[in-house]
Amino acid sequence: SNLGTYSITGCVPKIHCASPENSHYVVTEKNTVAQSFDVAATCARGYEGTALVTPCSKTGQQYQLSGCKYSTTTCVAPKATDGYLVSEAQLRRIVFDVSVQCAPGYQGAAKVAPCTSQGGEYTLSGCSAAPVCVSPKDLTGYSVTETSLNKGSFKVEAKCSATHIGEPKVTECTSNLGTYSITGCVPKIHCASPENSHYVVTEKNTVAQSFDVAATCARGYEGTALVTPCSKTGQQYQLSGCKYSTTTCVAPKATDGYLVSEAQLRRIVFDVSVQCAPGYQGAAKVAPCTSQGGEYTLSGCSAAPVCVSPKDLTGYSVTETSLNKGSFKVEAKCSATHIGEPKVTEC
Repeated sequence: SNLGTYSITGCVPKIHCASPENSHYVVTEKNTVAQSFDVAATCARGYEGTALVTPCSKTGQQYQLSGCKYSTTTCVAPKATDGYLVSEAQLRRIVFDVSVQCAPGYQGAAKVAPCTSQGGEYTLSGCSAAPVCVSPKDLTGYSVTETSLNKGSFKVEAKCSATHIGEPKVTECTSNLGTYSITGCVPKIHCASPENSHYVVTEKNTVAQSFDVAATCARGYEGTALVTPCSKTGQQYQLSGCKYSTTTCVAPKATDGYLVSEAQLRRIVFDVSVQCAPGYQGAAKVAPCTSQGGEYTLSGCSAAPVCVSPKDLTGYSVTETSLNKGSFKVEAKCSATHIGEPKVTEC
């Protein structure tokens, strides 16, 4: 009718729900307004059931959580655990925590499943007996680390002991309970040092299999030194190839221009010193002979131009160190009966 009031409906006050305190539920709140309520929940660890969330009916009232209860269902270990290594942390089914692996001699992927009812056994599966190798009875000469003797995951490492040498090799067995083989290490052969005066020897290793001994001919001996390792422990290694040298040199027939001093004429220990004689100049050299009775060789000196002393040296006291031209050295002073400043001039 004219001047009548129009009507408007549909809006109501928001109902704000409060959050309840709880330890039995894991809650996710997106919207706590009752009319558009969006709160999800699950049972907390150690509780079981189906979590239910009920919104409040008036502001300030808590929404309700229900459906979860403390779980007391507990599992027990199975009577047979052969083939498994089991570690139990928690046997309550709802928080079940048991770890498992295959025992030595078994293979596979170990698994464990909780029980389904109070006092039920949890279940072990996945492991079966594995074929295994056994260790050799005699491991003399070897240092062995056996990580796994199972066929398929076989792992054995070996090295030679301190008394043996070689390249050890481990071979997996071919059948269940077969013996794996190990080869490659042999006893060290220790060679003894021979007495000798003909050789200069350097010993780094006297074990025959890794022998490292060097030798050269001693002074007075000649040849090519050879070292041969022994074939059994305690035996001496052998030195050969050097012999006493008797090859002797003789002086050359002509030694003009040289001053020679002979200490040893055997060629292998040849020891002759030489210098240019007065009146000769150069760098004196000497070389040994090349065969028995051969002459050693002198070289390097040639006749040098020289000055001669004055016939009359009255009134002078003279020291003639060298009259050679080029190395001339004469010193003079007045005698006791004379006086002055003497001067010497090379020819």
